[in-house]
Amino acid sequence: MPKWSSAPRRAKCALVHAAAYAWCGVRKPGSERDDLLLGAKTVVAAMGAWTLARYLLSPAVATFAPFTAMVALQATLYRSLRDCAQYALAMSVGATLAATLAATAGIHGWTFGLLTLAALWLGRVRRLGQQGTQVAIVGFFAFSSGQGRTPSTARRSKTCRRPSVLVSAPC
Repeated sequence: MPKWSSAPRRAKCALVHAAAYAWCGVRKPGSERDDLLLGAKTVVAAMGAWTLARYLLSPAVATFAPFTAMVALQATLYRSLRDCAQYALAMSVGATLAATLAATAGIHGWTFGLLTLAALWLGRVRRLGQQGTQVAIVGFFAFSSGQGRTPSTARRSKTCRRPSVLVSAPC
């Protein structure tokens, strides 16, 4: 087990190594530069998604915006758009499944089990690709935070328009 007395020296070495890695990425093309660009794109996408969601969505839904940006951002534009579309579809399926179960059967342990089973099964649809697991994750968040309440008709129409802002922000 490392000694605490060597922690400042190890921290300094880690900082020097990170600075050298960043400098190498700035100086010449390669994997270091690709990492730096992907990191910068991720920071900008997460900040933009959070800022848009903060002003346009309710706090419960706005939490998903920077998370969506982090999950959907890839090295190429095509993969970013593809993953973003798959993630949006998985989010829609998970939230719809959770809301439907909560509204029709209520909030119970057995309905959560049924949600888990259905979400895992629906997440295996090939069109969702690697984002299939998000059906269950979003379903869990929606089921737990929704408390089985359904929005009024006026609020429902606003909710249906706003997810496009949530999803398009990181894309």
